[in-house]
Amino acid sequence: MQLKENNGHAEEGGHWYKPTGDTAYRIIGANGKERNTTLADARKIGLYPSTTTIIGLLQKAGLNTWLQQKVLETTLAHHRLEGESDKDYQARILDLAKNESREASSRGTMIHAIIQGYFENVYMPEKPLYVDAVVMELNEAFGEQEWLSEHSFAHQELRYGGKVDLHSKAGIVVDIKTTEKDVTQIKPFHEQI
Repeated sequence: MQLKENNGHAEEGGHWYKPTGDTAYRIIGANGKERNTTLADARKIGLYPSTTTIIGLLQKAGLNTWLQQKVLETTLAHHRLEGESDKDYQARILDLAKNESREASSRGTMIHAIIQGYFENVYMPEKPLYVDAVVMELNEAFGEQEWLSEHSFAHQELRYGGKVDLHSKAGIVVDIKTTEKDVTQIKPFHEQI
């Protein structure tokens, strides 16, 4: 397996990797313009799918249950408006529930970026408390380590690639997850184990 540093913080379109471990999220199309890499491009130039893409093919029971709960909670919190049709009410509830899901995703992405920035020695005028908590947990679990952030890799024999949130030279790989739950109440989803 090859581990490759990715210094460019490219916006992830498709999750594709070259056999060298370099990311290939975007390519130059036939018209000379940059665009997201497609499955057809990946097949043509021999790119590997990411572990996220592969796992994405599996049903995510935990995530599906959470999304259904959000729809139910939103329905209970937002009653039908006077004169609102079934179709309009359903669309409004789904939109409100999706907004909450998008906000949680955005919050997770922001927290992830801040933790990544810390390990890449990006200047932070005010370091959030959760960064110190992450460092403390890592030190307690693994001892003092030099952590490398957001490095991409490719496994040539199995033909897949990916990016690891954090890894150490000792071979420890860490995937950062966020939640609003009390950590003592967390049970990982099957796909996270």
